[in-house]
Order: sequence, then C-alpha cells, then structure tokens
Amino acid sequence: PLAPPTAAVRATLAALQRADWPEEGAGALAAFALSVPRDGERGSPPSAVRSWTCPDIFVDAERFARRLKSRYGEMLGADTCVASARDGERPQAHMRVTPQKAHRRGRAASR
Repeated sequence: PLAPPTAAVRATLAALQRADWPEEGAGALAAFALSVPRDGERGSPPSAVRSWTCPDIFVDAERFARRLKSRYGEMLGADTCVASARDGERPQAHMRVTPQKAHRRGRAASR
C-alpha cells in the first residue's frame, strides 16, 4: 500500500536533519530521491525531479542540492523539524524548524 503524504514529508525532514550523514550531501540526495520525478521517468534515483520552488522546472541532483542549500539551508542539519497539517478552508502544512545551535555549527565546521 501507498504511504500517506505525511510519511514522505517526515522522511524528507529526517533526511535533511542528517544532511551530511553518512556522507557529505546525503540529505540532499535523499530529498532528491523523494521528490517528484520527471513525467514517466522511473528509476532510482531519477535523473531530474520537479523543483520545490518552481513546479514547471525539473532539475538534476547537483542543481537540486544547490537550490536546497540556498533556499532551505536552515532545514539542513536542524535540531528539530516538525510538520503538521492544520484544518481550515484549504489543506495546509505548517513547519517549525529549530536550527542547530551556533556552538555545534562551529564545531562541525572546524572538522
């Protein structure tokens, strides 16, 4: 059976929290693999996925990672990422991100 959309969101957020584990860039690659592939394309991982910022654009893994870092950088390695759906007139998703503490970022950068 298919998993609910919230399962995909949770998996993506968990991957982004472990942005560079087990190797550098692993979180971006996992998020890329969980994104919408080009129409009709099957494979693991796809060669291109729908951009998160512009649904009419498809990007390869390298460009996806660059855009992810520039636009969603606070989510990479965040201490906490929580997504929740809220009732209202339209379905909505809300997210709370707690960025890494500054001292932890400093230690990670010095390695």
